[in-house]
Amino acid sequence: MTTQNFKDIQYAFAKHLRDPDNTPGFEGIEDRRLKIYRELFFGNMKSLVSQTFPVLKKFYTEEQWDQTIRSFMVKHESTTPLFLEVSSEFVEYLQTSHEPTEFDPPFMLELAHYEWVELAISVMDVDIDESAIDESGNLADQVPYLSPFISSLAYSFPVHEIKPGYDPSTKVDEATFLLVYRNQEDKVEFMLLNGVSARLIALLQEDAAKTGIQLLQQIAEELKHPNPQAVIDGGMGLLQQFKDKDIILGTYNS
Repeated sequence: MTTQNFKDIQYAFAKHLRDPDNTPGFEGIEDRRLKIYRELFFGNMKSLVSQTFPVLKKFYTEEQWDQTIRSFMVKHESTTPLFLEVSSEFVEYLQTSHEPTEFDPPFMLELAHYEWVELAISVMDVDIDESAIDESGNLADQVPYLSPFISSLAYSFPVHEIKPGYDPSTKVDEATFLLVYRNQEDKVEFMLLNGVSARLIALLQEDAAKTGIQLLQQIAEELKHPNPQAVIDGGMGLLQQFKDKDIILGTYNS
């Protein structure tokens, strides 16, 4: 058997496992033997996806969820060999290749993304130069050091509240701003933001050169607020709250 022939067999076998209803098995191999591989492959894929999207899964019957997993296996060409990245591939499939069905909830894409972000933050591996951080620095007069273990999100549905029994069928009037973060105990949490606090997080991510006061002054100017000091005073409380929750780790050492 040549190397190319062996690769052809591997590809054909993998195609059969992904889509057994439309791809024949192999002559000379009993179907009961192939069935073992089919069930193991599907079961493992279903388990991996279900563990990452437990809330979304609850809005489907078992048959509907199986159909969704099978469609993912058939239509999406994953590019990673890593189990932890299967959930990312599933979100990409939903966003690009999934054909909506009558049983998909209207918030499917946003809820799936939110649940995936929780996993992504929990396994994120980033080296922090602790020597660059002053944990007791002055957040007003120095440059705040934002944790890398965060994700600032905006959704059309209140995804953090969705669960069986609360099934919003339409989008809310205002966007839902959320911050998903990992604290120093490696616990993933979320924080509900408003437009101002979401803007502050965005500025912290965009500009690692401005002091806390400078960032808040910029927000006050953008808002054209009649009392800029009120924005600054409220913003200082928010910066301290971020610090208490390990969203801000301190300030940059000068």
